[in-house]
Order: sequence, then C-alpha cells, then structure tokens
Amino acid sequence: MKNKLILTAIFILIVSLTTVLISKSISTNDTPAEYQFEIHTADFDIKDIHLVSFGSHLYLAPNYYMELPGGQQKFDGIVISGTIDGVNVLDTAIGGDPFHRHETHLTEYLGEGILFNGLKIVKNSIMKVHISYTVDSVKKDYYEDIRLTEKLKPFTKTTGTTQNNTK
Repeated sequence: MKNKLILTAIFILIVSLTTVLISKSISTNDTPAEYQFEIHTADFDIKDIHLVSFGSHLYLAPNYYMELPGGQQKFDGIVISGTIDGVNVLDTAIGGDPFHRHETHLTEYLGEGILFNGLKIVKNSIMKVHISYTVDSVKKDYYEDIRLTEKLKPFTKTTGTTQNNTK
C-alpha cells in the first residue's frame, strides 16, 4: 500500500512537471524577427544593416556598407560603435579615407556576419550609435538612439506562413 502511494505521488509529480515544461515551451515560443535600417550622418550613410533576433540570440548580417553621397569630402578615419544593452554590436574602426580607396565607386563594405549569444531584443530595445570621424580636417561626432521595434521589417516569413509584425 505504501509503495502504491509513493508510485502515485511520483506519477503525479512527473505529469505536473511535464505539463509545466510544455506550457512554458508553448508560451515562450519565439519567432525570428528581422530589423533593417540605415544610419545617415551629415557626411555619409551606413546602409543595409540587418539584425536577426531569435530568443536570446542576435545575428548581425554581413555586408552592410558606407556610402558617400557627394564625393568631394576627404576623410581621415571613422570609428563606428553601436551598443544594445551594453553589448557592442557594431564595432568598426577604419583608418585613412575609406571612400577614396577605390577608383570606381564611393562605397566601403563593412562587417562579417556575427552571432551574439545571450542578447535578447525586447519591445523597448535601443541601439545606441556613436560615430566619430574626421572630414576635411574637422573632427565630428554623430549620436543616434535607434528604437529597434520601429525598424522591424513589416513581414517576417516563418515556417511557411507570413505574419504581420507591425504591432
């Protein structure tokens, strides 16, 4: 009789634990979200920045690039920093004049794809951008707080269905 009572208690405990784990898994079902944006300073642009968030992981896609709209300015070094919750996601330093290294275009590709583990994007996540550069012998600083929810791509395709993520 005592063994039957112990087995029943163990069975109830296992069923309860399984139920809790399954309900937690369902309630925290994360879907990937893609954020796309550009940064426009007074002198140059950084284009095609893509971040993909899934659970507590963030991926910075490669090949975002800097573009010089005019073409006449002379640069001498650019330092780009973009942090989310204290984690430096955009982290690039370029010496010299990156826009006049190539004769054919005024574009400089940046970055390699990189995965940040333990960085969860939430509704009010902000990327704090600081860009320090020298143009035409004048040192400049650019600051911007980018609210990522405003940069969420309108439609994210996941598991064969299309979801509208413009909440």
